[in-house]
Amino acid sequence: MMVISIQMKKKQWIALAALVLVLGAAVFGLVHHPNAVSASADYALEAETDAQRKAFLGQFGWIVKDDPVEICEVIIPERFNAVYSDYNAMQQEQGLDLSRYMGKRVKRWTYEITNYPNLTDSTRVYADLLIYDGRVIGGSIGTREADGFMQGFRRNAEQLPLPQSAAAESAAGSSLPPAESGTVESAGASSEGAASSDSPTESATGSAAESKAVSSGA
Repeated sequence: MMVISIQMKKKQWIALAALVLVLGAAVFGLVHHPNAVSASADYALEAETDAQRKAFLGQFGWIVKDDPVEICEVIIPERFNAVYSDYNAMQQEQGLDLSRYMGKRVKRWTYEITNYPNLTDSTRVYADLLIYDGRVIGGSIGTREADGFMQGFRRNAEQLPLPQSAAAESAAGSSLPPAESGTVESAGASSEGAASSDSPTESATGSAAESKAVSSGA
């Protein structure tokens, strides 16, 4: 009986040690895995190629048109105002954080979504991807109408009304968040000048600073 009791204890210790190793590996993966921005960012972030960008959106069930609607460079402000802070709060809810990239120049790719629920012929819904070093660091799903909305990447994410500055820019045909902290370029177009702004939704056409045009062939 004593021998059997000792054997059972050994098995329990082995099982416990294995559990500790598994948990340790999981924690290490969250901290060091290149896709892990935080414990809640449980999705791949690679976006170097067109296929990877579409695969990123596909993780959430989104289907987009073949060609991007817009490609541009934006500058994440070194200081966030209230609008940008609210936008970043939405990023943090989906496991991302733009405050890590304050002052950085990033690229934004915009795709038109074709399978948004209850989509009508007159409504266009877009996916904005903020990309730095080939990885998604932020973005949103939303419309361009003055009374439009934005939401996180997940299909069940809460729809939020656009800030007033974004609504005004949408009515003028400009692109949306986290916009126009840098040059705004339609894919294939070319213009330079304009740039850093304190609003994630404000068009760069109203500000001046160094910027760089990006075309769809970039």
